[in-house]
Amino acid sequence: MSKLSPGVNYEVVFVVMIRENSRGWDTPVELCLELPNGQRLVQEVILETIPKSKWIEIQVGDFETPEHPGDQETEVNFLMTEHGGHWKKGLVIGTRF
Repeated sequence: MSKLSPGVNYEVVFVVMIRENSRGWDTPVELCLELPNGQRLVQEVILETIPKSKWIEIQVGDFETPEHPGDQETEVNFLMTEHGGHWKKGLVIGTRF
């Protein structure tokens, strides 16, 4: 988090588009934000329900950087997973925070 401004609230958002020829998005994916204190913000989303060929923003969570971060290097991780082993096709993904 050393590259982020101290004392600022950041919002983590996945920006996704499902293409017309997509498949496999009827099973839920897990969106997760892992914070330096060990807290995990998790939600399940079925991407099949979003409009095709249109960019959609899905908020994962937010966090605030400490006013005085100190010397210790810390990380914030965000991820999208699906644990059922179902093949997927047609996702275009970006992030915004």
